[in-house]
Amino acid sequence: MRTTKTGELYRLDFPDGKSYIGASTYGAVWRYKAHRNEALKGSTFPIYKAWRKYGNPTLVLLKRNVPEEKLWIAEKKAITKYKTKLPFGYNQMDGREDAPGGLGIKHREETKNKMSKIALDRYKNKDERLKL
Repeated sequence: MRTTKTGELYRLDFPDGKSYIGASTYGAVWRYKAHRNEALKGSTFPIYKAWRKYGNPTLVLLKRNVPEEKLWIAEKKAITKYKTKLPFGYNQMDGREDAPGGLGIKHREETKNKMSKIALDRYKNKDERLKL
């Protein structure tokens, strides 16, 4: 029998009245700690700037045991429902655009070709191949 990976949907409420919606297959508490660590490192994303400015947000668990294939859809719906996208909240996107595998970043064909060329060029040099 195949087990389906599940996750949790959560909201971070900041003292300024704005919120952030997130989802994690590792659990909301684990993700909260990861967010806090990023804020302490000085990340410049809006959520981390708010974290440093206002202090620790309140963690609100919205849903538990959500099957992974539905988790990212639930995240998108929650971002819309709670109006947490910038400038009203701290989410920068509507959710994961190409879930479940990516983070919503879509490169132009020109950029993809450049990245591909750089990756292929690494293998032309014997020393670089050995390092890899």
